Amino acid sequence: MTDAGHHLYPVLRNGFNAFAEAIATLHPDPASTVLTITAIHDFASKWLVPRLPKFQKAYPDINIHLQTSVQVIDLHTQTVDMAIRYGRGNYPGLVTKKLFSDVFIPVCSPLLLQGNQPLQVPEDLVHHTLLHCEWINDKGSEQPT
Repeated sequence: MTDAGHHLYPVLRNGFNAFAEAIATLHPDPASTVLTITAIHDFASKWLVPRLPKFQKAYPDINIHLQTSVQVIDLHTQTVDMAIRYGRGNYPGLVTKKLFSDVFIPVCSPLLLQGNQPLQVPEDLVHHTLLHCEWINDKGSEQPT
């Protein structure tokens, strides 16, 4: 586990424990407890799914239904209990909790350190193609990244 993983693990463990406890209070019959989560695919496959067996062992009476999507959904009208999305958490009428912070670092091919216009200082980037990423939500508006 990375240093970041060691740092985040207790917070996230406590968060999932709190989710389970809150869900248990909603359903008096544990056999009928279903937790429906929607999350972006990468988060679900790389972070959430590998941790589900441990969660299921700790809370065997909670059935997890997982949906992957990037669409912002209306939690008041959908049959979803929790949505995990990338963004700043600016969702009016909902309670949001920050789980992680992203860390972005610049990377380039080692070949760009050679050639006619090698990268040696940041100003050398003007001679090369830069890639830009813009997050588009389901309503077509951009989220700054």
